[in-house]
Amino acid sequence: MTLYHPQHPLAELFSDAVARPEGEFLIACAVSRFLGGGDGPEQLFADTISPWLENPADDGEALLNWFAQAKFRGPDELVTLAHSDLNFVLEYRQGIPITVGILLLETARRSGLEAFGINFPGHFLISISGQIIDPLALNILSSEYLASLSDGDSRKVDALLQPATVQMVALRMLNNVKAQHIQSHNFASALEVIDLQLACCGSEPELLSSFHFERGEYWQQIGGMQAAREAYQSCAQICPYPQLAAKAQELADSLLGNPDTLH
Repeated sequence: MTLYHPQHPLAELFSDAVARPEGEFLIACAVSRFLGGGDGPEQLFADTISPWLENPADDGEALLNWFAQAKFRGPDELVTLAHSDLNFVLEYRQGIPITVGILLLETARRSGLEAFGINFPGHFLISISGQIIDPLALNILSSEYLASLSDGDSRKVDALLQPATVQMVALRMLNNVKAQHIQSHNFASALEVIDLQLACCGSEPELLSSFHFERGEYWQQIGGMQAAREAYQSCAQICPYPQLAAKAQELADSLLGNPDTLH
């Protein structure tokens, strides 16, 4: 059977951005296009940071102060899809850690500062000029605080603070969007997000198989049993984990002959 290939119009945009060494901002712009369906935020971002770039300082703390003066912060109310859209974040200065973090990251790089993202559990972080930064609090995290997160084990801290790949950033941003759709039981839109996540996976069977399994679950939720069966079979074919592969095949077999009841 031919494995599923992402069909979403933006899939190639995500695939290309993931392949770029510093493609995090491109990924965030692609997410904005997915959410808004219009122009990306590139020009709005350039206009927003132009005062800073006219006379940039050569340290991360000054950049944090500038972002604070520009009133970038976390959501004033509950997190929504808008907080994953850079257009909204730039206009209203409210975002989640990864969206504000990517704005910080890209601004730092355009200022000539060394910067990268950190796929920290629960809260995306940024490193600028060797300093670890909380993008919502807009402060530098002390070494003592970071050590406290892992019982003082410096090896655990070092492992947690490794640079995030562009792929990690892309999958995390899309996971945030997908979680919003799942929370509202919008499984059709969650399937669209998985199309984009699959486009970010290259040929990695561990990632591909997990997303195929998810596709199967969401197709079942909306009554697309044939599509669910094909997704589970795709997972079973390429999954390197025997237990998950067996479970996927079992689910595919259970759907054999099950008619679609799309809602």
